[in-house]
Amino acid sequence: MSEHLSRQMWRILEPIHSAIYFYPPAAQSYRDLGLKGGWMGYFATRSASLGTPGKDLVQSIFYHFSPDLVGRAIPDAWKYATPEQILDTRMTIVQEMLSNFESHFQDPDLSSDIDLLLEISRSLPGEGRPLFASLRGLVWETSSHLKIFGAVTLLREHRGDTHNAALASHNISGAQSNILQIANRAVSFKIISPNRGWSDQSWAEAMQDLKDRGIITNESTNQQPELTQKGQQIKNSIETLTDESSNPWSKISSQKLQDLTELLKPISDAVTESGLFPIENPIGL
Repeated sequence: MSEHLSRQMWRILEPIHSAIYFYPPAAQSYRDLGLKGGWMGYFATRSASLGTPGKDLVQSIFYHFSPDLVGRAIPDAWKYATPEQILDTRMTIVQEMLSNFESHFQDPDLSSDIDLLLEISRSLPGEGRPLFASLRGLVWETSSHLKIFGAVTLLREHRGDTHNAALASHNISGAQSNILQIANRAVSFKIISPNRGWSDQSWAEAMQDLKDRGIITNESTNQQPELTQKGQQIKNSIETLTDESSNPWSKISSQKLQDLTELLKPISDAVTESGLFPIENPIGL
C-alpha cells in the first residue's frame, strides 16, 4: 500500500522545521535571552506563541513529553524573557539558519510558490488545534526564508495537534505514545527515552497498561515492545486519522503539488545532508 500523500509531504517538510532544534547557534541565542538550558529554550520557543502558558497547558499540547520535563522549564521561562523576545529571537535564528541554503532560494519563480504554500498552511482549520491556531497569526512575510519556515511550521504543528487528538481518542497516554512509536520501529528506546523525560516508574506503568489492554505482547520489553494484532490496528487507526484529518494537499491541483514538491524537496534534502537534521532523531522520521 502506498504511503498517504499527507505523510509523504510531512517527510519532506519535517527537516526544514526541525533543524531549528539542532542548529548549534540557537542554544547560545536562547541563553543570551536569559533562558536556562536546552529544554527551557525548546519549550519556551515552541510555546511562546500561546503567550505565557503554564506547565499543564504546555504539557497537554506537547503530548509526548513528561510533566516533570516540562515543569523544569515552564512557567519559569517567562521570568527571563517575554514571549515577544523569544519569538523575535527564534525568527532571527531561522533567518540565519536557512540563509546557509541560499542557493535554493534564487529561483525567480520561487516567490509565488512560497506565497501559495503559506496560504495553504493558513487555510487549515484551527478548531481543536491550539498550537497551530496560536502560530497562524504570526507575521512570517518579512523574507522568503521566514515564509517557508512559517508555512512548514504551521503544517507541521497542525499535523501534531491532529495526531494528539487521534492518540487521545484511542486512550493512548503521552508515555504510551512513545512506546507505540518504538513498537512501530519509527524510533529506538535509546533515542526516545532521554528526550521525553518519563521516569522509569511512569514508563513501566505505561508498558503494563498496554499489556493489560492487549495492545502490546506480554513478552514486550522497553527496548523491543511488540504490537499485538489489536495494537497494530489501533496504531494504524491513529496514523490514518492523522493523515486524513491534516491533509490540505488533496485540494490543490497535481501541477501545483508538483511545483511545491520541487520547491521544498531540494531544501529539505540540503538541510538533511548538512547534518542539521540528524538521521537518528526522536521525531520518528
